[in-house]
Amino acid sequence: MASHILVQATLLPDTNIARDNIVNTWHFETASTPPSAGELMAVQTALHAFYTSLGVKLADAFLNGSVRYKFYNEADAPPRRPIVDNTAGGITLNGNNLLPPELCMVASYHAAFVSGTNPARRRNRVYLGPFTVDGLASTGKWSNTLVNDVKGYLDTLLAASDASSDYTWETKSTVAGTYAPVIGGWVDNAPDIQRRRGVPATFRSEFS
Repeated sequence: MASHILVQATLLPDTNIARDNIVNTWHFETASTPPSAGELMAVQTALHAFYTSLGVKLADAFLNGSVRYKFYNEADAPPRRPIVDNTAGGITLNGNNLLPPELCMVASYHAAFVSGTNPARRRNRVYLGPFTVDGLASTGKWSNTLVNDVKGYLDTLLAASDASSDYTWETKSTVAGTYAPVIGGWVDNAPDIQRRRGVPATFRSEFS
């Protein structure tokens, strides 16, 4: 019997201030109920491989190269406590100039679409960043290189899920309360804004 697991992956900031955390939420189904330690570690290994690959695009002027993984069993009554709380490091980051941290790339992923079901309920997304200036094209959009590289990292994450007997990467519909295996997705070159990731001003120049 399977378990549905929510993973909160937090890219930790240089400041060590919680408001600067970069948080992504992922959903997985594990093979066992309750999930085994080995199954949860397999999920973490796949996610950390994704963030390690992505790290070469992320800014070391803001992040410290570690990700905190909190695992929640969705069968538990809310408010849920994490069943596992691990931090993994070793991510090599990009040393070029930082773009505003609130500037994100949207990665959308989806389950198989089903007739009679709203497609939006079969689709989830994560907001990736913060990136450096070399990820931005002269058009003000993400560069084709960045888009294609991130797509490749997501391909690898999906391939790991498809090959695993321990877990399956899945979507969750909060409205319908349903889950379904991820079969694909996309990233594009339109930047998105997550205002809660913005940083406070440190300098002000007045005029009169």
